[in-house]
Amino acid sequence: MTKQYFKLESAATTVDSLAEHYRQRNTAAVVFTIDSQTVSGHPPNSVENLIEGAARNNDVLIPFGTVDPLTGDRAVAGVRRQIELGVKGFKFH
Repeated sequence: MTKQYFKLESAATTVDSLAEHYRQRNTAAVVFTIDSQTVSGHPPNSVENLIEGAARNNDVLIPFGTVDPLTGDRAVAGVRRQIELGVKGFKFH
């Protein structure tokens, strides 16, 4: 679905390959995972991995954090932790 939506020639399988895609086009992107576990039942991808990858590629990737707002205190702790890790904004689902 992401591949079709963003008209990617090939599916980006790593943060680094996604960064290269945007670097070749001389543009940047906000990157984030989606944490909606209470609704979907699926655990989110590693936001820590995404933040680390964006830090390696900070010329083209801007990391946003994500927490499931329905998890209460866990969401608040997640926001604080992700701010410490260097996110530049948040996406809530």
